[in-house]
Amino acid sequence: MGPPGIFTSPLVPNAPPPREIIALDEGGTKTITFSQPVVNPLLAMVSWNANSVDFGTPIQILSSGCGAFGCGSPTLNSAGTGFSTPGTFNEFHGTSRLPGTFSSITFTDQNEGWHGFTVGITALAQNDPDPQPVPEPGTLALIGLGLAGLAGLRWARTA
Repeated sequence: MGPPGIFTSPLVPNAPPPREIIALDEGGTKTITFSQPVVNPLLAMVSWNANSVDFGTPIQILSSGCGAFGCGSPTLNSAGTGFSTPGTFNEFHGTSRLPGTFSSITFTDQNEGWHGFTVGITALAQNDPDPQPVPEPGTLALIGLGLAGLAGLRWARTA
């Protein structure tokens, strides 16, 4: 996927596995759907050369570096929801973060020979922001009910 150091930052201590990548060669709209909501998803991106992408939500560039076909820095669009890498050999390799909670991520990119990414998460969203433990009946109460039931059965048999 590239030198591990280009994907790490103070917020991302480890690089993605080298062989787990979603490869793209056609531009258009894509959607990634998670099985449950995630918080602040990360995108380790490789070989985004002469391309632009828009996520429709604010993004943060956390790291960047050189790749196989050049070095490049992405330029955020005016809304801060995407970036472009204009020119030949202005190839972005690095990590972006989408702040917030997401059930899915939708983005639109341009045609390019090849580019890819890996999705990472740091936390799952909690459905209840202040979950309370489920109360359980006391052990003595259960034993008492069991004994009362046995006594009732014994009484029913003798009557």
